[in-house]
Amino acid sequence: MAYCPHCGTEMPEEAGFCAKCGKEQPKAAEVPEAPRPRKTAPRWLPVAALVLVGAVIAAYFLLSHRTPRQLLALANVKFASAAAEELDLGVSGPWGLQSRMQSEPSTSKVTISGRLSSKERNPDIQLVQQFLDKSSIMLTSKNDPKADKQWYDLKLNLRGSELLSGEFYRSPEQLAAKVPVIYDKHMLLENHDIGSVMAKLDIPWEGPDKFPSQTETMKNLKLEQLMPVLMEYGRFLNTSVKDDEITMESGVDYQSPDGTVSLRQITLNLSEARIKEILKGLSQKLRDDEAGLDKIAESIAGFAEMAATGAAANDPELKRWQDKSYVKQQIRDGSRDGWDKAVDDLLFPEGLTVTLLVDKGGNLVHERIRFAMAPREYPEDLVFTDVYLSHWKGKNGNDLKILVDAGSGTGKNASSVRFDLKSHKEPTAGKEERSKTTVDIISQNYGYTDAVRIDMNTTVTRGAERGKDRYVTDATIKIGAGTSGGTISAKLNTLRSNSTGGSHYENTTELTLDIAGDGVPGINVGVKTETAVDFGKIDAFPAFSDTTAINLNTASQSDIDRLRMDLQKGVQRFLNSNMSLFMSGF
Repeated sequence: MAYCPHCGTEMPEEAGFCAKCGKEQPKAAEVPEAPRPRKTAPRWLPVAALVLVGAVIAAYFLLSHRTPRQLLALANVKFASAAAEELDLGVSGPWGLQSRMQSEPSTSKVTISGRLSSKERNPDIQLVQQFLDKSSIMLTSKNDPKADKQWYDLKLNLRGSELLSGEFYRSPEQLAAKVPVIYDKHMLLENHDIGSVMAKLDIPWEGPDKFPSQTETMKNLKLEQLMPVLMEYGRFLNTSVKDDEITMESGVDYQSPDGTVSLRQITLNLSEARIKEILKGLSQKLRDDEAGLDKIAESIAGFAEMAATGAAANDPELKRWQDKSYVKQQIRDGSRDGWDKAVDDLLFPEGLTVTLLVDKGGNLVHERIRFAMAPREYPEDLVFTDVYLSHWKGKNGNDLKILVDAGSGTGKNASSVRFDLKSHKEPTAGKEERSKTTVDIISQNYGYTDAVRIDMNTTVTRGAERGKDRYVTDATIKIGAGTSGGTISAKLNTLRSNSTGGSHYENTTELTLDIAGDGVPGINVGVKTETAVDFGKIDAFPAFSDTTAINLNTASQSDIDRLRMDLQKGVQRFLNSNMSLFMSGF
């Protein structure tokens, strides 16, 4: 087949004229190469190419041309995010277990046992040793979070014999307790009119007439609602800083664990006047920001409601703080009437200085915050804080250093506390992860110095046993300055399920302590905790009847008096029957 050189229409090779355009066709020798149909590029390709190029340019600009203010915020946000991720990884097992137990029915068993030994024949130590031998605490519990019901069975074994046991039940409608060796029935308390029941029992009571359920108590924890508020006010503080108060210098040498590296240094300097201006602006924003004020007031009111389960539940001031509108008004009034004056009455002799070193990716490598404050009337009562933070991810592992130097007063009346943490985490090699942490806490008060040093070496072995990870930490704790003081050698050995996704979870933890020092006989203490949790269907909770429980709400005064007498007899019977067990240790 041939193609017309004028319009590209396909035609027989022997044709003299094109059937479409009618033009004469050249001879065979003159026939040009037939044009091939074009393959058109997909329509999305130019757009994708532009997006890709734009993304590369944007990424380069964002990482290489951020303003000092942007880098200042970015470095701290990225460090906080990495720290949160590391924390979440470290506690994922217990955290996941706790979260699941708040959402699924489960049965748990926890056993705690201890031991003590000493090389010296100290009578006091031998007495404690005899009581710990073959002794344990065992707790069995059933939890149904959907029905908001919990049941606990607690047993105390002393020297191989059951000393005491108790059964406790809780639901939104009822509370019950039973101690068989003292009284063989449940003492049942309906969750209403508690004050009148306590009056019948001659028990002074200022608490609520109804205890909140576990679900209600959890709802009153408003911590998660404070986070967006804190972020909002963090943004306010960031935007309150002027551009000329933040400077940046490139090519600053830093001695990292992997050698000298070139970083950017960002410095924020705020004078005393600017600190006061920002604090007053924060107070004004607190008064004007209705949404943020709502969240803070809701959290405070929730905590006040949770505190109402305590002995001071009927305190009028506590009741007022459960009212969100009252809380908001108190915040506004306090902010309006007292805040600005309080700020004016303060001195900030050194202002505020924040110095950061960041790498090309905007990651925080080093940060220092210096701050001092004193009341204008008593400038000698100076309060100062100097904080260092460095974080390095290199080829030889991750290094974290935190140094906090805080104190108050001047001259002979000065006191300070210095907290110094150094941690090194080696790169993962196979199943094992290793880290080393050293903590120094040094306090100086009126010329006296006290010190605590903690050295910890931790090894994590993933898959040490089928479905379980092992965590082993060897620690040495030195208490006291100089050569005096005591030393505690500790070993924490934990073997736990590496997933909370199945129907069964186990955790066994053994803590061993060797204690020695001036005037302290060598002591070895061991504590072992075994935990097993089964998820899914649980046995029925106890059902109460007139024969199995005494209802304190409906009981007559004569029933209450009889109960009180029975309890007194039960306690006396318990003491008499176990007196020999107690006395045998003396």
